[in-house]
Amino acid sequence: MLAQQAGLVAKSTNRSEFVKALISGRLDPEELEEFAQGGDGSQLTKLFDELSAEDLLENSSNATTDAEADPEVSIQDGDLESDDSLPDTTPGSILDALESELWSTADKEAVEFLISSGISKLWRIAYDPERLNEVKKETTTPRKAEYAEKVRSQFRDELEAAESLTVPSGYNFRIKNTLIQPNLMQRHVAALVRERRRVGNWSGTGAGKTLSAVLASRVIDASLSVILCPNAVVEKGWASTIRNAFPSSVIVAKSLSPDWPSAKGPRYLILNYETLQQPTSEPDLANFLKSHRIDMVVIDEIHYAKQRTDEASKRRRLTEALCSIAAEANPELAVLGMSATPVINTLREGVSMINLVTGVRHSDLQTTSTLSNCMKLHQRLVSIGLRWMPPYPKFGEHNPSVDVSHLVDDIRALPKGSSGLLRLEQMLIEAKLDCILEHVEDGTLIYTEYVEGIVRPLTDALTAAGWKVGHYTGQDKSGFEPFCKGDLNVLIGSSAVGTGVDGLQHRASKLIIACAPWTAAAYEQLVGRLVRQGMQKKQVNVVFPITTADVAGEEWSWCQSRLNRIRYKKTIADAAVDGIIPLGHLRSPAQAYKDALTWLERLDSGHVTEIMRPRIVVPLSDAPVEVEKRVVQYGDFSMMNNRWNSTASSKLHARLHDDPTEWANYHTLYRESRKDWVVVPFERIGEWIMQLPKNRIVADFGCGEDILGQRLRKKGYTVHSFDHVSISDDVIACDIGDGVPLSENDIDVAIFSLSLMGANCGDYLREAARTLVFDGRLIICEPTKRLPNDDAIRERLGQLGFHVTDIMQEDRFTFIKAVRTDNEPDLKVTLSS
Repeated sequence: MLAQQAGLVAKSTNRSEFVKALISGRLDPEELEEFAQGGDGSQLTKLFDELSAEDLLENSSNATTDAEADPEVSIQDGDLESDDSLPDTTPGSILDALESELWSTADKEAVEFLISSGISKLWRIAYDPERLNEVKKETTTPRKAEYAEKVRSQFRDELEAAESLTVPSGYNFRIKNTLIQPNLMQRHVAALVRERRRVGNWSGTGAGKTLSAVLASRVIDASLSVILCPNAVVEKGWASTIRNAFPSSVIVAKSLSPDWPSAKGPRYLILNYETLQQPTSEPDLANFLKSHRIDMVVIDEIHYAKQRTDEASKRRRLTEALCSIAAEANPELAVLGMSATPVINTLREGVSMINLVTGVRHSDLQTTSTLSNCMKLHQRLVSIGLRWMPPYPKFGEHNPSVDVSHLVDDIRALPKGSSGLLRLEQMLIEAKLDCILEHVEDGTLIYTEYVEGIVRPLTDALTAAGWKVGHYTGQDKSGFEPFCKGDLNVLIGSSAVGTGVDGLQHRASKLIIACAPWTAAAYEQLVGRLVRQGMQKKQVNVVFPITTADVAGEEWSWCQSRLNRIRYKKTIADAAVDGIIPLGHLRSPAQAYKDALTWLERLDSGHVTEIMRPRIVVPLSDAPVEVEKRVVQYGDFSMMNNRWNSTASSKLHARLHDDPTEWANYHTLYRESRKDWVVVPFERIGEWIMQLPKNRIVADFGCGEDILGQRLRKKGYTVHSFDHVSISDDVIACDIGDGVPLSENDIDVAIFSLSLMGANCGDYLREAARTLVFDGRLIICEPTKRLPNDDAIRERLGQLGFHVTDIMQEDRFTFIKAVRTDNEPDLKVTLSS
């Protein structure tokens, strides 16, 4: 926290990399002490050199060197310690740490987090029944230091409130006819909801979050509670738990026009998220809110309201409307957000969830996938909620090897876009089938992250081997009940099976990972479906096949890189939810896939060490003689525009890479041409952007000489500039159609200033859609003659994932302003006429 406040983790420099290493525990304490006391610090010097090399690689404009910097593509099992768990702290050491004079430099926001974090750490220990008395003993005596005493006293107040909580009359929660009293976490949640009204419960799977919400609703004596949840847990999860805990409850499900039974008792309306995406959902919700006063809203698996589809956009909007309008009618409204994985893929998920729970916008939380932003989100998650990871039974992981050397040529030929990633997984599943069949037994769950081209081959192979197979995917959930009853031997599940599904632990004792999830959080949640109370056997066995290929005498493994990603917690979810400093760079799935193919290319070439390529620097000459020579070679400005517009970006990129003088000639002619223009597009666009706050992150797709980027940077904006040729250190040379080195939701503004050139220019806009945040701005300027009419522009950009807000013509140009929606871009649509 202190390093973050001092600006030491915000960007990559040798100093900040040292600080990151320090706070992540990578520095040996004895060496650090020796170094501080004036010793030679030989090991630290070596580490600094490594960090400097990483810094150079991370900031390189070359994708290959970026991949080199990522341990994900080079780490082997023995390279990192396997024990990634947090140290076993004591209550006393937690309070002692807060007595340091260092905290006198912390500001109010930092102090809030330090107190919340300290309390959270004490609760983590207190939830363990065997250590509860230890916490009580260590927190009995008041502390002299201000922050330590605040943590101690507030924890004691919360503990007393939880332990003294009166369980409401009528409570009757039973398992196998045995009355089960609420555990300490459930009591804690109920007490916090009563005190704060708005709380998040980020506890792990199987911790009892559902019962904690039901208990809280009765502790605050809610007359009407509305529960939003995945469809799979409406009856089996929520309705059954409510009836079990408080049998007098009145329950209606999946209707915004509830017909309440005449029976008296607390009312519960359980809505699956699909209820909020029907054609009449909006007026139905408005009518419901007019006629009902809500006392409590529970948002279960809150990320279901944030998926990137048109339906999800409507869900999220109506979820926000439900919470805000209910709060206006009832200022004492309680809101409880629940998820073991509040962040899965992007920080935007966590920020959106915090906004929903608290009821206010947190514009200070940024969504770009940086370590600093992850830590800020983590701090807010800790401040508004609690997280208890129950002691899960152990599970065994087996990693059989599958040789895919025969597929290397086919893998080399794959495109580096997202379609190639899916095709790679489809190719590898065919190679894994024999291994999977070898490990299948009755009561096996087989997981796959992707469905298309994977579920069918698995089903066919298993059926041919005599197994009875069912499915639990986004589109087909028919196999769950028959599998749990024993009518099926094998259940094939996608990501849908990892969230909000209960009952598999009674049937399944083996999990086979056919195609792995992307994050450690998703993997743990998946395993948590089987490793929990009521599990079939004392130990669950997880089989995670590892495909390997021999390439030039070296081993290449896509699956090992996937497993390393999970095992070494190198994702934004691990950083944001648990505050874990990642050991490697934060990489998106698309970037990880490109890294793996780049790794393969390096092995092919026989180079497995650092590859540094020189930056292309091209002089832009205005000399008439030089211009005339180039006209003969490349054509005039009009001819070059026509040729570039009709050429696929991949071919153009390769040609300009080999002969950058063509690019230089084009921009020399472009400079001459714009001298006569009444309106210069990049100047007009710059005027608009400089009206935006300076914390907006801008990407200039096709920046040319990067004049706009230079001007914006001088004004304090962060600008990513891309073009076929890099004319300065601020410009990354790449084929925009093949993807830019940015993660999803990385930027706030995307610019195309006379740059939608190429036969596949629709790919450029799809890349902008991928990298823009929801509601992010798109600004386009093109010659009017190259564009269709306004209605067609609106329709096509809508299909590409944008909502047009303005179209204006100035001189010979048309300017278009649009915002990013939740629509997935159509792969076949382009903008040009």
